[in-house]
Amino acid sequence: LVPANFSQKTDSMGFRWDVNQSGAVNDGSNDCFDGGLVLSVGGNQFGAQNRMMTFDGREYVLSGTTAGVKVTRRILVDLKRAVARYIEAFENTGNATAQLTVVIRSQLGGSCAQVLTSAGAVFQGKLGAKDVGILTVSSGNRPCVMFLVAGPRSKVRPVVAVKGGRTFIFTYFITVKPGKTVSLVHLVAQRKGIGAATAAELFKGFFRGRRLLTPEIPRHLRRTVANFRMGPGGERGEPCGGLKVVLDLAEQMDVERGTSDVLVIGEEGRLKGTATCGGLAVETAYGRATLDFKE
Repeated sequence: LVPANFSQKTDSMGFRWDVNQSGAVNDGSNDCFDGGLVLSVGGNQFGAQNRMMTFDGREYVLSGTTAGVKVTRRILVDLKRAVARYIEAFENTGNATAQLTVVIRSQLGGSCAQVLTSAGAVFQGKLGAKDVGILTVSSGNRPCVMFLVAGPRSKVRPVVAVKGGRTFIFTYFITVKPGKTVSLVHLVAQRKGIGAATAAELFKGFFRGRRLLTPEIPRHLRRTVANFRMGPGGERGEPCGGLKVVLDLAEQMDVERGTSDVLVIGEEGRLKGTATCGGLAVETAYGRATLDFKE
């Protein structure tokens, strides 16, 4: 990790991400937010004492102590997919079980025209059994906002409050045993022209088949996630045979499977791209073999 540089980022769809030193989004694009993704724990707003980022600049790692627990916010601004992935990790370093009320509050730059569920239905004040989030429908030039907040089968799902079509409050109740960590994962995206007919398709770009798609959650945190049922590749499953070997290796190396090659550098360094070379020499207990790289 290196010291964080909080410079503005623009994603592949042209949306701006101006993440501040506490991990909130100041404005976004076209006054989308007036303070988005503000974290509070036990009524205390999070403030980072340590502000770092991965060496490639993709992910902020902000940590501090709030309400007696160690809190770490990991914010990955995925410019290619035009989404921000948040991990809120709560480590109980004390001797007693901590009952935490975690609030993630977002205020838009102005009131939206409508609030929809992830299925495209009008939001009625509570997430349905199959809902994974909500969507704001903009009435002007401000972007619509997708909030992806929990898996349908997770034990921890937020209480959602919407005030005046402008303020969105997601409240999670979690229990953290002494010496343990509990994490919450949520995603937010800015979009144009999304409505009831296209809402479900938007969410499917990030959550499909009961699993998050490419959430890039560090290996040491995957089994701590409370609001999605996490496994090596997303939501929990029971892979077997060759697939299990591949998934176990991906988990060991802290790599999300995808269409790109990944160069692993130390604990945090992950470079994605296309790898080429003439060939590979592999030596095992059974001897040495030379392979064509494409194989």
